[in-house]
Amino acid sequence: MGCFYNITSRKHIFLLFFRFSTPIYSFSFSSLSEFRGVSAISENGQVDKNKVMQLMLKNPNDLTNGEKELLSYVEKVLSKDEYKKIKETVFTYEEAEKYIKSDILGLNVGLKTYFPNEISNLPKQITKEFNDAAFADNRLNKRLTKIANSFYENPESSIPQACKSYAGTQATYRFFSNNRVKPEVILMSHREQTIERMRKYDTVLAIQDTTALDYKDHPATKGLGVYGNTEHDLGLLNHTTLAVTVDGIPLGILSRYVWTRNPKELGKRVTKRERSTSDKESQKWLDALDSSLKDVPKHINVVTVCDREADIYDFFHKAVSEERDLLVRVAQKRRVLENEKSLIQEIESSPVMGQLLISVPRDTGNKRAPREATLSMKYCPVTIKPPVNRKDSKSLPNLELYLVLAEEINPPKGIKPIYWLLLTTLPVENLEQAVEKIKWYKQRWKIERYHYTLKSGCNIEKLQLESTESLQNALAVYSIVAWKLLWLKFESEQNPEAACDIVLQQYEWQALYCVVNRVSIPPMQPPTLKEAVIMIAKLGGFLGRKSDGQPGVKVIWRGLMCLNNINLSSKIKKVFIDIKNPIKMFYYINTEKKQNKRMGFYAKFII
Repeated sequence: MGCFYNITSRKHIFLLFFRFSTPIYSFSFSSLSEFRGVSAISENGQVDKNKVMQLMLKNPNDLTNGEKELLSYVEKVLSKDEYKKIKETVFTYEEAEKYIKSDILGLNVGLKTYFPNEISNLPKQITKEFNDAAFADNRLNKRLTKIANSFYENPESSIPQACKSYAGTQATYRFFSNNRVKPEVILMSHREQTIERMRKYDTVLAIQDTTALDYKDHPATKGLGVYGNTEHDLGLLNHTTLAVTVDGIPLGILSRYVWTRNPKELGKRVTKRERSTSDKESQKWLDALDSSLKDVPKHINVVTVCDREADIYDFFHKAVSEERDLLVRVAQKRRVLENEKSLIQEIESSPVMGQLLISVPRDTGNKRAPREATLSMKYCPVTIKPPVNRKDSKSLPNLELYLVLAEEINPPKGIKPIYWLLLTTLPVENLEQAVEKIKWYKQRWKIERYHYTLKSGCNIEKLQLESTESLQNALAVYSIVAWKLLWLKFESEQNPEAACDIVLQQYEWQALYCVVNRVSIPPMQPPTLKEAVIMIAKLGGFLGRKSDGQPGVKVIWRGLMCLNNINLSSKIKKVFIDIKNPIKMFYYINTEKKQNKRMGFYAKFII
C-alpha cells in the first residue's frame, strides 16, 4: 500500500512506502533471464507487488519493451482477481497528471492516495442533485456532474479558476453552448430530489421572489435585454420559487423562470391598468404557482409565500378557485365589501388579540445587530371585491380571505418598526393560527439570502459567456450550488447536534479538524454539524467570538473553498501532513485493538 505525494512546483511524483513488508506474488516462466534487469523480478521468479505498481504508475510511453512485457506476463500468470486488485490499487499516470496544485498553509503540497475506488465512490453532496438529468447522451450527465462539483468546491471563482485547467474550462464552455443542454433539463433532477425531501414534512413553504441580474458590463453577450426602466440596464430577470420548511431549512428549487424586457416595450407601465394580467409581468406569479406545485404529492400542504409585488387580485382568484394556499403581504389599497373601508382601516379597527416575540436577524446592509421585537397581533376575515378598473369586474367574484396584522411595539430609536399586513387564503380564526402565519412569512427572508448567495457568493453577474442561452445554462447550475450553500448554514442551525458526516466525508472532517485545531490526529468521532460549520467558517475568516453569533453565508462559502484545497492536500481517510516536515507522513490506524497509533513511511522518487 502507499500513496502519491505530489509537489507540483517541481513536477515530481513521489511514491510513499510503509515500513512493513508487502505481499510477494511468485510465478515462473521460461525466459526469466530477459527480466533480470527489472528490479521487480527476483532470481527465483518472485514479483514484488510494489515494484509492479511502480511500473503501472509510469508514463506508458516511457516504459521499456522489457517493462511492458513484464506487465503482460503479470497479467497472464496471476489470477484475474489478484491482477484486478493490483490494478485498482494504483492511480494511472494520466490520473496523476490530472492532479491539481493546491496551497495549504503556504506549502505547495498536493497529496493523493492509493485508494482510487474509494475516491471515485465518495458521494459528493452536490452530485446527487444531477444524477438523473434527462440527457440523451450520458456524457453530458457526466460533464454536468463534474461542472457542478467544481462550482460547489469553488463557488466564488470564475469558470476557469473553478475548472482548474484549460481542457476543463473549454469542456465547460462547450457544455453550456450545447444545443442539447437546456436549463429545465439541468434543474429537473434537482427538482425531483427537492420533492423527495419535501415528503418528510406535512407543510412546506414555497417562497417566490424576483431578482435582477446586471450584465451591463458584458454588452458582448448576445441576447441580453433590459431588466430596469432604461435601455442601459442590460441583463436578465430571474424569478425563483424556493421550497423551505416552516423552521427555515431550504429544501431546493421548485421552479425558476428567466426572461428579459424588450427595450421597445419601455413606457408601457403607464398603461398597465388597461392591460390584462396575462399581458404583464405579473403573470409570473400565476405561472410559478402552477409550475412549483406540479408533481408535488397532494398530502403535502404547500403554502406559497410572496412579498407585496404579488398582491394581485388574479393571483388570489386563481388560488381560491383551485384551492391553493397563499400568504401575501398587502400592497394594494383595496376596499372590503361590507362597509367600504380599506383593508388597513378594517384591521386597525379590530382589537389586539395578543403579542408575539420574534428574533430579527442581523441587517448587514444597514450594519444593525440582531435584535428581538415584540409584535401586537390582530386578525379578521375580509371579503375582497374585484378591481373597479377592470372591464370585466362585474363578472368577477368576491373573494373570502383573512387579514393578519403584526405591528411592532416600542421599536428602538432610529429603526423603522415592523409592520406586516398579510392577506391569506388560509383560515385565521384564533391567535395560534395568526402567529403561525407571521412565523411563516418571517421565512420569506430566506429567498433574499438565496439571491444574495447566488449573486455575491457565486458571482453570477461576473460570468462572461457568448449568449444568453449559455448564460442561462450556467445560471441553472449555479442556482443549485447557491441553494446547497444556503442549506448548509441553516441545517447546522436547526440541527446543531447532528453529526457532520451527513454533509462531510470522513476524510473531509478529519482534515478540517486537524488544520483548524493544528493537530495531527483527528478525533475518533465526527464533530457535530454546528461545530463543523463553525470550523469551515473560521477558514473563511469567521473569528468565532461570543459576540459574533452564527457565521454568515459569505464566510461559509469562503471556508468551503479553503476546505477544498485542504482536502486535496490530505491523504484520503488516513494520512495527515506534519506541517513542520511535509515530507514525513503519518498513517493513522483505526481498529478496535489499536487506536491513535502511527507508522512512519518515507518517500521515493519515481522517474
